[in-house]
Amino acid sequence: MKRLWFAFAFLLIAAAACAYEQITVKSNYNEIKAVIDEAITAENEDEKIKYCDEITEKWENSYKSISLMTDHSIFQSADVSFGSLSDLAREDKDSINETLIEAKSELEQIYDSSKINFSNIF
Repeated sequence: MKRLWFAFAFLLIAAAACAYEQITVKSNYNEIKAVIDEAITAENEDEKIKYCDEITEKWENSYKSISLMTDHSIFQSADVSFGSLSDLAREDKDSINETLIEAKSELEQIYDSSKINFSNIF
């Protein structure tokens, strides 16, 4: 009987960890994506720089929790893009929208690879 309780407790812990991972990735994705969308639509260059700083800060805050749960090959390229976003916004103002779109695409790739679906399970 003790083995059944251990198995049940293990399944509960595994389900809680999966739920935590899904909630964390989704909330971080929604927060960062909203700021990226605002930065893309911003007309003022100073406003874009402010949004890029905010995106970088949000990425750094969520880096530790997401890196524990996500495939590192996908995560590394996104980390490079987000890490250079603030500097690039200040130096190369002409191509910042392309960089923001690329960062958004990499963020969506992380989110898609973390979602629970049939192809990710098997």
